[in-house]
Amino acid sequence: MDEKDLIPYTTSELPAGPWLVFAPHPDDETFGMGGSLLLAQQCGIDVDIVFLTDGGKAPNSDIENIVDVREAEARSVCETLGVRDHHFLRESDRQLTSSESVRKRVAELIRECVPEHIFIPSCLEFHPDHRAAAEIIWESVQTMSDNMAQLVSYDITNLGPCNYLIDISSVVESKRKVMDLYVSQVGSQRYVDLVESLDTARTFSLEDSCIAAEGFYRFARLPNMTYQQVNTHWFAKFSHRRDQPQERVSVVVRTKNRPALLREALTSLELQYHRNLEVIVVNDGGSSPAPVLQKFNDTFSNLIIVENKACLGRAAAANQGLDLVTGDFFMFLDDDDWFDPEHISNLLEKFQQDKNLIVAYTGVRVVDFRSTDTESSNVFNEPFDRNRLFYENYIPIHAVLTRRSVLDNGHRMDESFEVFEDWDFWLQLCQLTPQFGHVDAVTANYRIGEEHGIGVKGGYAEVRRRLYARWARTWGIDEIDDLLTRLVLLSKG
Repeated sequence: MDEKDLIPYTTSELPAGPWLVFAPHPDDETFGMGGSLLLAQQCGIDVDIVFLTDGGKAPNSDIENIVDVREAEARSVCETLGVRDHHFLRESDRQLTSSESVRKRVAELIRECVPEHIFIPSCLEFHPDHRAAAEIIWESVQTMSDNMAQLVSYDITNLGPCNYLIDISSVVESKRKVMDLYVSQVGSQRYVDLVESLDTARTFSLEDSCIAAEGFYRFARLPNMTYQQVNTHWFAKFSHRRDQPQERVSVVVRTKNRPALLREALTSLELQYHRNLEVIVVNDGGSSPAPVLQKFNDTFSNLIIVENKACLGRAAAANQGLDLVTGDFFMFLDDDDWFDPEHISNLLEKFQQDKNLIVAYTGVRVVDFRSTDTESSNVFNEPFDRNRLFYENYIPIHAVLTRRSVLDNGHRMDESFEVFEDWDFWLQLCQLTPQFGHVDAVTANYRIGEEHGIGVKGGYAEVRRRLYARWARTWGIDEIDDLLTRLVLLSKG
């Protein structure tokens, strides 16, 4: 892994507004991103700031009416920065937790402000309130299906993961003056020295002309991605180990006219703990996904796009991707589904445990976007049962990782199947091996809704009968006996 994979070598433009900035305490917003806030003011970007705690347990909390003093200082700062609006939630300092009431208030503010970008502290900050603030906003956003804002983390008291740098050289003096408005804090602590040291340190990878920069980490929101997974992802990405498996995994992504969902699917690949990925995007006759792919050009070891002017169908699109696979392993991910960060690494570990394994799969949760019940979901996570697979497809397509060697034997999707092409493919693989490896963990997500999740909705009896007719010829007496036994047991309840 090169340095450029861990730190930008160029600065970027300001993110589009409006901005919604969450500060654990009055002063964190200025210490952490005061230069960027000054530049936003110059550019006419609307900014709202939310102060989560009352700051009552600061090192100099013996000051009389310290909470009132800090709020007055924050109002003065907001006025100086030209902030559109500010809010004080007045949670207890050093006792900030992700309670339902706080998350509800945060969600209300997000809906009220309608931001393009939401700024939160890095979850790798030292101060417990800083980390709690990141968790609160992350969890609040995850419950909001109507929120389209991009989350961005910012440094406050230590350098965290960074993939976005803003040059604040032109406003260094102005930032110092704004920090000085927090008299109660800078008078007793060396915060200004600390902040300016961090801003200088962020210029390490930049041109000499940049004398100060602020660091951020931009990431797209994924449904169901927890705060803990973000935290773990950062540690995995920024803790490079040479003994990690370096097998290349090829991922075939079928897409058609769903750019927002495609971005989520690719982001879930970007967040994988296993980094050596070849991504093959097959556009099955829709508008070009090239604008979405631009963001990921430097993310994967190889990124390929296949453009089709006309719709070829699910199986044919999959075969186009399979024809381009160069990895040691391959798998599928349709544009409306996504992986948890550990999905691919868990599957590779299964292959490391059993060198003779050809196919492995893991559990998949069904996420129904038509339902408001976020607590319950169906799950596909059953041990491998070869005979069951002959009459029921219980393994979703993106659950499976397969050795590339099966492609050398000529195995492909049968293009005569409009649906259940993946089920037919698994039955082909059953002819090569008696056993699929099963990873007993749910690490992938299957979206269903009005236009998603054909396999979950069921139906398509005619196609299913054609598939039975094809594979029933391969059944022996043992398979037939097993099927009849299951039917008898089912009939008895």
